[in-house]
Amino acid sequence: MAIDGEKIHKSLRKLRKFAAKLSRDPSAGKIHKLRTNVRKLESIFSALSLDSKKNERRLVKGLRRIRKRAGKVRDLDVLTGDLATVHVDGETDCQVRLLEHLGAERQKQAGKLHKLVAKKRAVLKQRLHKASAVWKRYFRRPNPIRHRLQRQSLFGCHPSSKSPNA
Repeated sequence: MAIDGEKIHKSLRKLRKFAAKLSRDPSAGKIHKLRTNVRKLESIFSALSLDSKKNERRLVKGLRRIRKRAGKVRDLDVLTGDLATVHVDGETDCQVRLLEHLGAERQKQAGKLHKLVAKKRAVLKQRLHKASAVWKRYFRRPNPIRHRLQRQSLFGCHPSSKSPNA
């Protein structure tokens, strides 16, 4: 399967934008998109061994911390959504108290996420920018394997075969 460089570059842009404009109480959809974009980048950097470089390795480490912190907020969003669909007769008081507790806990976790991103904002934006530049270079450089195969098909020979004049 081919790698779509534009989609990956889009994930980098979205993360830069998220780091620049994180509200104190982000919506459940924004948290979900943050986590999915971080997971995409983590897996792609790992698969292409781009996380062996210092900047990318530190970027992935920082993004992992943010993803885990956002995961706590996401878990509370899911629990709140599930609780809203449950209806037990005579237990509405308990359900209301539980919803209030989950809401307060979400606020607390969202505040911790905001604090973490605010603390790492400058470094994160810088590392994302550098990673974006590396990613552009990665896709501009010619693929040596593809180049060799194209050359072989043009000349109708295999590189390990000996020339007829030898």
